[in-house]
Amino acid sequence: MTEPGLTGPLTDGDPIPSPLDAVPDMRAAAKWTVAAFAAVGALVLGGVPLAVVNAVRDRGDVAMIALGMVIALFGVCWAIWQTSEALTPPLTTLSSLNDPRLQSLRRRLAEDPAAFFGGFGTDEQQLREALVLHQAVLDRLRRQVAEEQLGGHRLIWENALADARANVARAQYAQRRLLAFIHAWQVREALRRARFHTLGGVTVCVLGVLVFISAAVH
Repeated sequence: MTEPGLTGPLTDGDPIPSPLDAVPDMRAAAKWTVAAFAAVGALVLGGVPLAVVNAVRDRGDVAMIALGMVIALFGVCWAIWQTSEALTPPLTTLSSLNDPRLQSLRRRLAEDPAAFFGGFGTDEQQLREALVLHQAVLDRLRRQVAEEQLGGHRLIWENALADARANVARAQYAQRRLLAFIHAWQVREALRRARFHTLGGVTVCVLGVLVFISAAVH
C-alpha cells in the first residue's frame, strides 16, 4: 500500500478544528522572528563599527574589529538560518511519527489513543492495517453486489456495502487527522528548536559586538 501523505483538508465542513489551522500562525511567528533578527543584525553590524572606527589605532585594532564583526555576523546568520527551517514545509507521512523529535506527540497519542486513532487500534501501524482490512472488505462486497441478481439478497449486500463504505471513510478520516497532527507537530517542534537557536545566535552576536568594542576601549 502506498504511504499516505498530507494532501489537503480533512473533510469539507469538518466541525472539528483541524490541527493544520495552527500552522499558518506558527509560520507567521517564524517570519517575524527572522525579520526582527535581521533588522537587529543590520543595526548592530551597520552602526557599532561606525561608532568605533575613530578609535582604531593599529592593525591589531583592525583585526579585533574584523574578528568581532565575523563573530556577530555568524550569530545573525545562524539564528536566521535555523529559524527559516520552521518555514520549510516538512514531508509528512505516518512514518514521520517515528522521528525522535516527535516524542512529545507520541506521549500524547499513548495517553488517549481512541481520540487520535478513531477506535482503529492504538498506534499508526494498527490504523494502517485497519484501513487495508476495511478496504478489502469493501472491494469484496462491491464484487458481491455486482454479481448478485436476486432482489432480496442484493438489498442485504447493499446494506453491508454501505456499512463497509462508512468504515473505510472513518478509517481514512482518522488517518488524515493523524497526519494533520503529525504535520502541525513537526512545524511546532521546528519553531521550538528555532527559538533556542535564536537565543544562541543572539549570544554569539553580542559576543562579537563586545569583541570589536573592546578594540576601542583597551
